Amino acid sequence: MSGQIKNLTHIRPPDFLPKVANFKKMMIMKKTKKIEFRLTLTELKIIQNKASKCGCSISEFVRETSLGYEPKNKLTTDEIAVFNILTTYANNFKNLSNLFKLGDTTGVKELCVATVQEIRFHLNKLR
Repeated sequence: MSGQIKNLTHIRPPDFLPKVANFKKMMIMKKTKKIEFRLTLTELKIIQNKASKCGCSISEFVRETSLGYEPKNKLTTDEIAVFNILTTYANNFKNLSNLFKLGDTTGVKELCVATVQEIRFHLNKLR
């Protein structure tokens, strides 16, 4: 994270930490203190693996977990693609619901057919 400022809007201090008015500003402050500790090779590999899954450095991972945060795993490209497809489907079904409310049966039929074709297209890619 050298030189970069993360979007810290989602970070909240854990309940066990004292309430600090400028917690987000405190998280951005320059880090000048250092802690060293010994690990076995296995422990080091586990920490490296977990940090890489979260998309952060080992220092950042250890710091966040020791302060009580639960780092989130970053999504793979496949998971992002599936997320985008599911978002499209959710929007299509929301549009269908709105068309039903308006009583537009031709629009409902067209959108249903388009959604079914898109679902079949993606199912065929999985075969």
